[in-house]
Amino acid sequence: RPLVIVSLCAAGAVGAAMPMFGRITAEAANDFSRSPASYHQVLGAWVPSYDPVAIVGTAGRLYCILLGLGVLVYVSVVLSLWGLNKASEQLVCHLRITGLAAMLRQDMSWIDKQSTGALSGQLASDVLFIKDLTCNRLASTVQS
Repeated sequence: RPLVIVSLCAAGAVGAAMPMFGRITAEAANDFSRSPASYHQVLGAWVPSYDPVAIVGTAGRLYCILLGLGVLVYVSVVLSLWGLNKASEQLVCHLRITGLAAMLRQDMSWIDKQSTGALSGQLASDVLFIKDLTCNRLASTVQS
């Protein structure tokens, strides 16, 4: 259970990081789209407002933020998918063992009515739907 909680928190961090990428990109676009000069009313002339030191400082700061956010998202995605995949494999294993135990507790007449392929098919394929639900779809839902 702690693995699932950590994985879901990591998936939530990935989902929360996506709007941050948009916000930082918008901030960069605003910083780099300023006009290079402005009209000064008193002087009656165009005065340059281009500050290369400020632009380089802003670009460096935004680069560091985007790099850190990218690393955080990468680690969170790997942790989320690994944790949920491991938890879903454990769940599938438990369900298969429980299903086989339930099949073995049935009367012999019930087992005789079932084909071998049907019994093994139930153990093999039916639990894969649960694996898909608990791993991929749960991570996608939490991220969005």
